Amino acid sequence: MVRPNIASTEAVLLACAGSTSVPALVLTSSMAAVRAPGQPFRPGRSCYDHHDWNSLSVAEDGWGAAYQFSKAQSERMAWERAGELGVPLIALCPCAIIGPERRLPGTAPGRFPWMSAAAIHSDGPEGGMLLADVRDVASAHAAAGELLASGGAAAGERVVVSAEEGVSVSCLAEAWGRLEAGGDEGAAGVARLPRGAREVECADRLESLLGVGCRALEETLRDMASDHRAAWRAPAAAAGGGVLGGLLELFR
Repeated sequence: MVRPNIASTEAVLLACAGSTSVPALVLTSSMAAVRAPGQPFRPGRSCYDHHDWNSLSVAEDGWGAAYQFSKAQSERMAWERAGELGVPLIALCPCAIIGPERRLPGTAPGRFPWMSAAAIHSDGPEGGMLLADVRDVASAHAAAGELLASGGAAAGERVVVSAEEGVSVSCLAEAWGRLEAGGDEGAAGVARLPRGAREVECADRLESLLGVGCRALEETLRDMASDHRAAWRAPAAAAGGGVLGGLLELFR
């Protein structure tokens, strides 16, 4: 996993450098490149920010740690090679991404482990999960691309795209159970989920550089539940024209 991830990132940079148009890259990095699970804050800090780097994950410590290591090393390499190749670069570091899906008609929506009833009794990561809506992450990518294309001063910036506080897995599972079982009525029970302590400082920077804000988690969960209910109500025949028809519908 590690070598392919780093090599593919370098391949994209080389392609950008060889482009006949303006060479520029919005790199999708990860919160995993910012910090490892349980990594201490920098001296004098009470949370992480865009200056932090994962300094604890190692490739030999299992799949999860190898993934985190690969994201950190890929981004480090990208900054180094972008400077050598003269490729303007913005790196976005999103946390775990959730939200309504775009999928082929008739296909089942995806499910996360925290959607199961058993997750209500799970402790999950200390401090909870950091989550971001896929629509906000997409907006950040689009805004970063537009800035690079216009020659804006954002080249060279590293931006974390995330909620600033985590939510426990058990709270997520309980809220999802109410939404999934209660329909629109259940949404009323997801007014405000309890948050943990502030884990990452990023909201002001995301807004000032890219004009993007992360919507409330409760809105994301309600939209996801509505999306799931609509998918399960839709008849399997909705796939209509088969795979080709589904692909055309997906990209309408």
